[in-house]
Amino acid sequence: MTKRPWGITLNTVFLVLAGIMLLIALVGITAVSPWIADTIPMLGAIASAFIILLVMTVIVFLLAFYLWKGNEYAWWILSILLILGIILNVLSLFITQALPLVSLMLQAVLLLGLWHKQSISFVDPEIQWNGWELKD
Repeated sequence: MTKRPWGITLNTVFLVLAGIMLLIALVGITAVSPWIADTIPMLGAIASAFIILLVMTVIVFLLAFYLWKGNEYAWWILSILLILGIILNVLSLFITQALPLVSLMLQAVLLLGLWHKQSISFVDPEIQWNGWELKD
């Protein structure tokens, strides 16, 4: 069994939690959609939301699985998504003051964990940089 770096483990745990929350949202939309369809004739919007949530759920679980396995593409995709999230949180700091501060700090910790040298060497074992001495 390969010991995974803390950055990979932490990011995978948060991805699985996000996937579970998306599944709960899918169940909620499925449970509420008959009632909404009877009262509000917006079945197309409900179906669109269901499809979008379903695609997002599959993507999040696939990203978690492949990151757990050490896939380099999953590492890059998650890095880009975290950077975009940090940029959006910094921009929203100017609009809403301190509201996105917790999300910003959490994304920064997740990104730093993902960019830790042990996480990078787990994803790409052949990488060699000066000053890196990885000890097991």
